[in-house]
Amino acid sequence: HFVGLKEKSTVLAEELSYGEQKLLTLACCLSTEAPMLLLDEPVSGVHPDMAGQILRLLQQLRDEGKVIVFIEHDISAVRQVADFVIVMDEGKVIAQGRPAEVLERPEIMEAYLA
Repeated sequence: HFVGLKEKSTVLAEELSYGEQKLLTLACCLSTEAPMLLLDEPVSGVHPDMAGQILRLLQQLRDEGKVIVFIEHDISAVRQVADFVIVMDEGKVIAQGRPAEVLERPEIMEAYLA
């Protein structure tokens, strides 16, 4: 998969922006051809444009059948990528199901904002 870093091929990883480093990490994971990706907050701390690029890549991978398990606090990112969500609060599962059903529940948003 092309992650959009070809023009940076001569740049050291430590000189890449934080978002570009996340893309590089994702590219390394994809190079293993593992059937599943485990990601911890893939868009946390990156510029909104870069977050969009990462989310589009994750959507493409999902659409191609790649299993993606990720932890994310950005509800918008969850809505864009997840087919199924498990919401936890203080280590306990408080809801699970399709994002459109679960994320609209008032008690879920209350726990998220608490």
